[in-house]
Amino acid sequence: MNSGGIINNPQVNVRILKFREPMVSVLGQVNRPGRYPVEPFKTLLDALADAGGLSPLAEDQVVVLRREGEKTVQFKLDLRATFDDGNLENILSIKSGDIISVPKADQFYVYGAVQRSGVFRLERDMTVIQALSVAGGLSARGTDRGLVVRRLDTTHNTVVELSVTVADMLKANDVLVIKESLF
Repeated sequence: MNSGGIINNPQVNVRILKFREPMVSVLGQVNRPGRYPVEPFKTLLDALADAGGLSPLAEDQVVVLRREGEKTVQFKLDLRATFDDGNLENILSIKSGDIISVPKADQFYVYGAVQRSGVFRLERDMTVIQALSVAGGLSARGTDRGLVVRRLDTTHNTVVELSVTVADMLKANDVLVIKESLF
């Protein structure tokens, strides 16, 4: 040590107590939500695959939140459009700290004389006949005459009942009611 309090030719040992691996969070409608390691050149699709893929009720659009300095930037990717176009160049590379959120898709309900009443994922441009198919078709006593959709009228906060045909389109949260035939 010299007179200025500086050590000449110091020897220093560094010990890593805890290594923080770069991670990405995958949340929402995936089969195994959680935190996953980020490898170099990993894409959004790789992270979704690590999380076990999308659940049956997942939306087609995925949201990625990323911190850039003091701001949080949001990226949206429509998976269906990406695969339909075959343009994989739009697939986002992920970075450590990214949050991937897969929202729940819009749903519709089927009630009445069908094979499987319940709640189902609403596909784009889904018709009543497609909804019936998803519900397993009509039961032995079901009829496609007099089909009714119960829909929430948000302006008046009431439920309206609409007569529909098999070619009509469903909207989010519609309740498709299937009546029993008399004979």
